[in-house]
Amino acid sequence: MTVNKIDKILGHSPTSGGALQKLLRRGYEKAHLTRVLKHIFPKHLSDGIKNVKKNGTALHVECLNSSIATNIRFESESLKEALSCLSDFKDINEIRPFVGNFSRANSEP
Repeated sequence: MTVNKIDKILGHSPTSGGALQKLLRRGYEKAHLTRVLKHIFPKHLSDGIKNVKKNGTALHVECLNSSIATNIRFESESLKEALSCLSDFKDINEIRPFVGNFSRANSEP
């Protein structure tokens, strides 16, 4: 089985770059949003945040445990206010914390 590095694949096969580019962009965006959110949220919450994903006007926050998720739910109004001054989060009107993985968050209404 041959293993190619992403740079090689993108350099030699532009046709496969479409899906791969999209996947890379989503990964970079998720990492960026997670870093920003961890910086803005209070330390007692940011230490329990695993990943962040923006879906329209909802912000899905993957938490390490249910205690952090509950605290984020209770503090969501003040957290939205703190995020509203940042361009990446200015359209967010709902924060949806959960414990688990993003496939579960996508199936919620």
